Amino acid sequence: MQKKAIVMASIALILTLLMAACGAASEMGRETPPEVVVVEKAMEQPAAPAYEVEVSTTDAGFEQAEMERMIIWNADISLTVEDVEASIEATQALARRLGGYTISSDSWLQDEQLYARLTIRVPAERFEEAMAQLRDLALEVTRESANSEDVTDQYVDLESRLRHLEAKEAQLLEFLEDAEDTEAVLAVYEHLDETQAEIEQVKGRMNYLEKLSAMATINVELNPEELEPPVVEE
Repeated sequence: MQKKAIVMASIALILTLLMAACGAASEMGRETPPEVVVVEKAMEQPAAPAYEVEVSTTDAGFEQAEMERMIIWNADISLTVEDVEASIEATQALARRLGGYTISSDSWLQDEQLYARLTIRVPAERFEEAMAQLRDLALEVTRESANSEDVTDQYVDLESRLRHLEAKEAQLLEFLEDAEDTEAVLAVYEHLDETQAEIEQVKGRMNYLEKLSAMATINVELNPEELEPPVVEE
């Protein structure tokens, strides 16, 4: 009997341990697996944007200080020369030699003497050199003047306006692609035509300023040496 009681107590102890183990296993089964915890934490984080937009706050207008100044040079010079005809050819050759050209040439006779007026253009960076060589042609420089105009601000403003118009043109082209009816297409076309006309005007003005600032203009007068009055005997 005593032996039987010991066996029954052992069985009861084993059952108790098994039940405790099952309860612990059940509790462990209710715990969230590590993988699920990681996923839940990832879902709690704010979603990253699908793309990043980089916005530039630099306006090209601020580059004005760095760009080379655009100066339009104009000069007038009046020379007394020994041979007007030869000086006409020398002036034209001078312009070609310096990389320029002759815009106009006019000559006439007055009191049986030849006079001339020429307008030449030379590269702006060789303006002073051209003036010095013209002085060398003369017996005397009777008049000389020069003036300059800084058009850098005008050019920068035109650049800014051109960028604005081109951006507007691109937007109108997008609208044109999305237009679904004839009325909308015609309205977009009208604005697009006006914008493109403005773009051409701005580009034309910019090209004009570029050419004027790249070449200096010089007006040259060539006058003959005054003849000595004839000697009259008393």
